Amino acid sequence: MSFLVQQVAENSPAARLGLRAGGIKSQIGLNEILLGGDVILEVVGVQVSEDCHQEIERRLSKMKQGDVITVKVLRAGKIVHFIATLGR
Repeated sequence: MSFLVQQVAENSPAARLGLRAGGIKSQIGLNEILLGGDVILEVVGVQVSEDCHQEIERRLSKMKQGDVITVKVLRAGKIVHFIATLGR
């Protein structure tokens, strides 16, 4: 399981981290989605899974300015690691 990045808001933490949004419109059933963006595999050391949301939220909520956030994504078939310091 993973998170598909469909949109990245300007000046958001995701934008500052360097995540890329999708740009290819596709239809799955009645849902329109944007493909081609990053696929998030891991956030702050928690592998993305069906029941990971609470643990990711818990870890992020404990972070403070100066802490380091890590995100592992699949981009264009390659694993890419992003590291950023909060508050900078």
